[in-house]
Amino acid sequence: MTGAFFRLLNDVAYYLYPERCIVCGGETDREAPKGSLTRIFCEECRLEFIEYCRHKCPRCGKPIYECECSTKLLRSHGIDSAYKCFHYDKNARGSAASRLIFSLKSTENGASIDAAARLLSDRIAREAMIEGYNARDFVITFAPRGGRSIRNYGADHMRLAAKRTADNLGADFVPMFRNTSRGAQKEKSALEREASASGNIRICNRRAKYARGVKFIILDDVLTTGATCLSCAEKLRAAGADEIKIFTLASAFGERANNVGK
Repeated sequence: MTGAFFRLLNDVAYYLYPERCIVCGGETDREAPKGSLTRIFCEECRLEFIEYCRHKCPRCGKPIYECECSTKLLRSHGIDSAYKCFHYDKNARGSAASRLIFSLKSTENGASIDAAARLLSDRIAREAMIEGYNARDFVITFAPRGGRSIRNYGADHMRLAAKRTADNLGADFVPMFRNTSRGAQKEKSALEREASASGNIRICNRRAKYARGVKFIILDDVLTTGATCLSCAEKLRAAGADEIKIFTLASAFGERANNVGK
């Protein structure tokens, strides 16, 4: 009931105040191209958001939008690179970065989904150009949210964002996983996250055979310990995937700085 009521309030607010800044409620550019930050932020909040993209990684010192640093957990399993778009601090609830994550997780704001997909597809295209591969050779999939979250919020925001990211890139989109978790990852410790993700992330029925010899890009919203992405990657590896890359919207390294290590 709480989740349904929350969604109703968000829907009412969206229709009463369409395409207002998701941070301050100010004017946005409704004529801007689909996926533009100016469709979800006013100019002042857009500039603030850009600073979260420039936030320095505590491990490599590069801006987050250039950072390739993985987490301790991912590196311990042979995944040395994870690509992010901006920094996220859940304690800075009024920040532009936090409001974008909140808008994705808690509403079905199409403009926010489009903006997330544009950020992800631009980051993937940038890395593909630098590293010399074709993003279209990869299948786009995503780390799914648990059933309780879907019931509470009405949709899997990363499924929507991943599909639009694939469309932007001209790549195939295949939902490979299901999540049987009943609790939220944010409520768990690092060890609990790893154990929960390992046991609750599963490849969908009849998709295991599809993975053999295929290259995948796994998308997620926030990279903290990397437990969910790791579970997805390990399931694909076990199914015979050829290559796996991880891209997330945000890095929560500032929240758990010890995850990046030295």
